[in-house]
Amino acid sequence: MAAPSRPAICEEFTVPNLKNHKFFCALPFHHVQVKTSGEYAPCCMHAVPAFEKMNINQHSLIQWQRSRYLREVQDHMLNDQPHAGCAKCWSHEKQGFASLRQRTKHEYEILGVDTDQAGIKNCEIDIDNICNLKCLMCNEKNSSAILAENVKLKINKITQKDIEWSDLGYTHLKDILDIKQLKVLNVRGGEPMVNKKLMAVLEEIPASKARLMLLHITTNGTRFDERWKTVLAKFGLVRIMFSLDAVGPLLEYMRYPACWSEIQDNVDRLLLLPNVKATVHCVVQNLNISSLEGIVRWCDHKKLFLTMDALTSPDYLHLTNLPSRQKNIALTNLQYLLLGSSSSNVRTFVQSCLERLHNSAYDPRLWQAFIDEVSRRDQLRDNSWRAFISDI
Repeated sequence: MAAPSRPAICEEFTVPNLKNHKFFCALPFHHVQVKTSGEYAPCCMHAVPAFEKMNINQHSLIQWQRSRYLREVQDHMLNDQPHAGCAKCWSHEKQGFASLRQRTKHEYEILGVDTDQAGIKNCEIDIDNICNLKCLMCNEKNSSAILAENVKLKINKITQKDIEWSDLGYTHLKDILDIKQLKVLNVRGGEPMVNKKLMAVLEEIPASKARLMLLHITTNGTRFDERWKTVLAKFGLVRIMFSLDAVGPLLEYMRYPACWSEIQDNVDRLLLLPNVKATVHCVVQNLNISSLEGIVRWCDHKKLFLTMDALTSPDYLHLTNLPSRQKNIALTNLQYLLLGSSSSNVRTFVQSCLERLHNSAYDPRLWQAFIDEVSRRDQLRDNSWRAFISDI
């Protein structure tokens, strides 16, 4: 099937009713992500080739929408063909995990987003990489703290100046936020609640517009103050997604130097706000695959909806990268969780993890990469992965 003809400006384009096509995704038509580096992308899961990248510090949203690359992605969707840049979602679905494509479709149905008319309705911005944590699964583009640590380790590939946005970049961002049909504003980072520039951007959004929007904030839960309380109050609905991969000492190790008691206090304070709905997102990897019951039980106690994703990078943290003894422990604990959880969402994910572990083979080189990469950070932080995983 040939893609329908359309005008040059994507936001004027009418999207045919192809939502039931196997490979169709609404995000390339209705969503834009601006990464910490300023690079545009159809969504946070999409891998844009280096030679196709466009940056908010030099290019406007309209230029991105008119780009050859975005048009190519859209044409693949209209022709019900998979696009190479969408490989992460197809991989997740093949493994039995819910992909961003599937979750977005469900969310748009709940929010009543009209996907028949193209145009940006969902904007995801990652202003700067400012962050107070050094999460082991994170990278220097998304955490200034990791970047500073990488500088100490002499392994950094960028500097902090490479992440800073220009004045033109902020002008282009303001143009995006002025779009009338914008219904969802998704802010990430870095850590949004330690980012003063982000707070200033949100404070400038008129209350009349904010009342009609869903503000989604992905946060590590370590910071919350009265100024943020004022900013959140003007939005019609605020959805807080807490990035929490464990509880107690394991959480503090994986997301160093987080304090679990402070996170719990901030969660409780945010849940008291009348326009706030909260969820928890857990990234499952070899460090927490044997300990998922803790975060599941904590979410049950707090009545917080829990979503889980399998970590995709770095590969040495993959949930299957375990020595045989620890793999057997993980299988036993997952089986127990599968039988004990009342959440169909959790059970479906756990079943997928069990299948992946059963079908995985131990790779000593990848396990050694885990030891090498994590141990050098442990030396700076004065802690040890061996408190949570045995390599015997």
